[in-house]
Amino acid sequence: MTRWLALACALGFVLLSAPAQADDYRDCQQEEDVALSLQACSKVVKAEPSNASALFSRANAYWKKNDYQRAYADYTKAISLNATYAEAINGRGNILRLVKNYDAALTDLNEALRLKPDFALAYANRALVYVERGNAPAALTDFQRAARLMPAAEPSRPKVLAYIAKLGGSPPEAAQQVVQAPAVVAPAASPGKRVALVIGESRYRSVPALANPSADAELIGAALRQAGIADVTVAVDLDRDAMVAALKSFGTKADDADWAVIYYAGHGIEAAGTNYLIPIDARLERERDILGEAISLDQVLGAVEGARQLRLVVLDACRNNPFEATMRRNGAARSVGRGLSRVEPTGATLVAFAAKEGTTAADGDSRNSPFAASFAKHVLEPGVEINMLFRYVRQDVLEGTGKAQEPFVYGSLPPTPFFFVSAR
Repeated sequence: MTRWLALACALGFVLLSAPAQADDYRDCQQEEDVALSLQACSKVVKAEPSNASALFSRANAYWKKNDYQRAYADYTKAISLNATYAEAINGRGNILRLVKNYDAALTDLNEALRLKPDFALAYANRALVYVERGNAPAALTDFQRAARLMPAAEPSRPKVLAYIAKLGGSPPEAAQQVVQAPAVVAPAASPGKRVALVIGESRYRSVPALANPSADAELIGAALRQAGIADVTVAVDLDRDAMVAALKSFGTKADDADWAVIYYAGHGIEAAGTNYLIPIDARLERERDILGEAISLDQVLGAVEGARQLRLVVLDACRNNPFEATMRRNGAARSVGRGLSRVEPTGATLVAFAAKEGTTAADGDSRNSPFAASFAKHVLEPGVEINMLFRYVRQDVLEGTGKAQEPFVYGSLPPTPFFFVSAR
């Protein structure tokens, strides 16, 4: 009898406690009363430490109280229990944004969007990261995606629309419209091992010397080292044999690197659709001399092709061809063009010209060329993605030369952000 009474009492306790637990679950999920939600969620988490949903709701309450440390811990615990919990991953990404850890924030927000491509709040949060980093085009794109996906009654929608207007965009179409989810940008690749070769050719032997390239090489080399590239080789005034040797040695380094960067300042020409860099000992009396005395861009691209993540070649070499008059006197140069010709590199490769195809670049009136000075400045700016970096350089050079010179970038990269200097 005593045993049955004890069992009945136990059952009665369970039955009596069940409504209280149900209240805790309900109160944990509500969002209006933050203190009540926090208290209820803590009860559920104490009773069920592996309840990812309760951890997520408690993290939201901590976030609203600006307790970012506890919010981050709860979001992380929820994610450890459910690696595909897109809402928790978005929440943690938002916390990382608020504490200005933008690289980590992008990693989480990109993953949330990979798991849930129609996640409006993740787009809005990622847009806010881009705003902080000064990437207005990317921010506008994400805000417009968020607005299209958000219901009209979503509390965040007015703020999103305000950002769209501030960034100069037009309001999106009706929120209820079905939209095609865009591709998600992958997380930023870790820079890993990075190597660079910088060449400046000033003291030409058979044509007038160039004032800037050797100084440009020193400037760019110093900037790349300051940007965190430990292995930077700067070489000036190389003859052909020395340039071939430098590219060969660098190619060996690039084969074991994640990033490989080559910056060249000096003379360059295009002949029969192929671009060439000109060593200081080149004479080029006839067009046929180019093959034996110059270095083709293909040879330069071959030196960076072994890098695993990013291959970048920057050519401040679009000056007038100083050998053109000699070639014409010898009945040649019919296929030698003005400036350099466009290229179509493959893979994760960019080729940046100081002046777009068929045009020439200026040395400028200063110690450094307009292109080199701008590149050296922007390569040191934290959180500037490489594509945006070259947009800034383009703008600087256009303004500095009265629109006489327009830099241009050829090639494409995978959907992975690349930063010389990560956001602080």
